[in-house]
Amino acid sequence: MRSTPRPITQPDLNGWLFKSEVCNGCAAASVCGSQHSSLACPDDPPPATLRFQLHPRRRNVDRIIADLRTFDFPKRGHVVEDQRLPPYVPVVRPGNHAAWCVSDWVAVQLNNVLRRDGTIRSANSIRHSLRLNPSQRILLNCHVADHHLFTVWKYRARFARSIASSGFDCILAPGYSVWATHYRLDQLVALSRSFEMFRLMHESGISAIPHVSGFTRDDWSRVGNWLSEHPEVGTVCVDLQRSRQDGAWAEEMAALRLLVASTARSVKWVVCGVARPERLADVSEILGKFTAVNCDVYMRAVKGRNPWPAIGGRSSLPRQAIFEQSLHEVSGLVQNLTNVVFGPDDRVLARHRSVPKAIRGIRSLSAEPAIGRETRRAGRTELPLVRANLAT
Repeated sequence: MRSTPRPITQPDLNGWLFKSEVCNGCAAASVCGSQHSSLACPDDPPPATLRFQLHPRRRNVDRIIADLRTFDFPKRGHVVEDQRLPPYVPVVRPGNHAAWCVSDWVAVQLNNVLRRDGTIRSANSIRHSLRLNPSQRILLNCHVADHHLFTVWKYRARFARSIASSGFDCILAPGYSVWATHYRLDQLVALSRSFEMFRLMHESGISAIPHVSGFTRDDWSRVGNWLSEHPEVGTVCVDLQRSRQDGAWAEEMAALRLLVASTARSVKWVVCGVARPERLADVSEILGKFTAVNCDVYMRAVKGRNPWPAIGGRSSLPRQAIFEQSLHEVSGLVQNLTNVVFGPDDRVLARHRSVPKAIRGIRSLSAEPAIGRETRRAGRTELPLVRANLAT
């Protein structure tokens, strides 16, 4: 007998409710709210998708959920120590000597230190291979590709013990990807795994910064309410490096606004994956002060590009000079944005075309003039200093 077709909606943050047959008996029904869209759990999933996504009718789904223990967030927030991070932390990549990276803080990605058995290299080993100064502090960013995170989950107890003795100065807890194209159950498992790793790391004595994510409006509200109920968590990390499809960035900003609105207290933010000046301005308009973490400055020095992004092209300067100037420019940009966003009378960064006002204050630091022309994109004027792509 053919079942009545359920309404189809485009994936968004509204969380419209549509009951489905597979919702009956699903372990995640209490936190899912039976939220279905065109990309949620279908009644008859294609067999090929069950190899890579979690669905209530997947053969081993009960074992995976039992391994997760619960879909609820940790009852205790665990104290997250204030690391006093600067406005910008450059990501460096082991394999290249980085003695010319003269910043007080540097970050390394988990995939560069993770071993196959779930253990990681120590901070001293990374410091030696990069030739960093003893006074430089190292941040470990655990938001990496999914196949690395699956290794972490498989050996999570061993990973927690290894990272507890690794000696890193600051750790961003693993953040499992919540893909918009995956089934709803798969999204909820990824979200819960991030919080479970945060809990496990703190029980091992690691003061890690939680990495939060979500997809629907209910997801972000749950995360915001959890942060409101646990004031001991003073710093939170979000990753905004997502799909490049049209409208994806606007959806990211809508989700970020919802998260901030649901968090009824002040929180320090760490933002990974954002490098473009206009997007940094969007984030700053919502969060205020935050710390940006990306590899743009490091890769600009490695590839020998000019420090100021609007100039483009190759530079004859040595790596250290390029790194110092780029670091000064980007740190000044982020600091300038976070200082002017929430003025009492003038919201300088309310629109994209006002971003150069914030950049103009530090433009004199660059020895080269900005070049370019105005372009039109998505019905919005983009000025020369904004049009350069900072993303690596």
